[in-house]
Amino acid sequence: MAKHPSVIARRLGALILTGILISVVAPVLAEENSPSSSVDQAAPSPGDSSMPVDTPTVSDTPTTSQTSMPSSIPSAQNSDTTTSTLDTQTASPSPTPAAPLASQVMRLDLPTNLSVDPRALSKTLPAINIAGPEFVLACISSPQATLDLYAKNSQDSIFNGKHLVSGDLTQRVLLSGSTAQVEALINSYNGLRIVSLRGSISSAVVRFEVVAMSKPSLEASFCSHSVNTRTLTFRPLGLGMDLIKNGLTLKK
Repeated sequence: MAKHPSVIARRLGALILTGILISVVAPVLAEENSPSSSVDQAAPSPGDSSMPVDTPTVSDTPTTSQTSMPSSIPSAQNSDTTTSTLDTQTASPSPTPAAPLASQVMRLDLPTNLSVDPRALSKTLPAINIAGPEFVLACISSPQATLDLYAKNSQDSIFNGKHLVSGDLTQRVLLSGSTAQVEALINSYNGLRIVSLRGSISSAVVRFEVVAMSKPSLEASFCSHSVNTRTLTFRPLGLGMDLIKNGLTLKK
């Protein structure tokens, strides 16, 4: 069936009008939906003076906090010096060694002669007296006898945890401590006992040397500093053998 020419013309005109609308509207829609357009609208224009502009400032001179060290931090040299000073101050002073005193003034009371039985092999000395200095060193010796101090027939050296005696039961005894200690040791257990090495004690000689000390010491070389020296000799009793006996009558 053949179409009427007017219908075809209307359809052709509608198509042409639709194409024109599409060619005009499509670019506008595309431009509105583009991301760059929204960014361009949001970005301020260069001429807008309401927006502040931050301009970074670069300083040619470094700040004080960057170049100077805190004054409260000591240098390594100052630290070493301070440590050395503290060590010197806290170090304990070295102890002063014992030595004889410049003044040797003292009182020394003991007999110079003792009478003994000519048959005796030993003799106990009477009490002696020492007074004056705070500390003393007593050196007692005998070429002919041994010296028995304090507990008899026992070698003594330590008293109350202190080493006060050297050479007990030998021919030379050293005692050192306070004057009261030395005197008490010599006089203890009924006194110092002298035991002969050969025969009668009547031929023995005992030498006493007492040194005033700054502190106790059993150093034998200090004995030579003594100016308080006594020599004790034993003298045999004069016992005669010509005894007169009375007669005795025997009964049967």
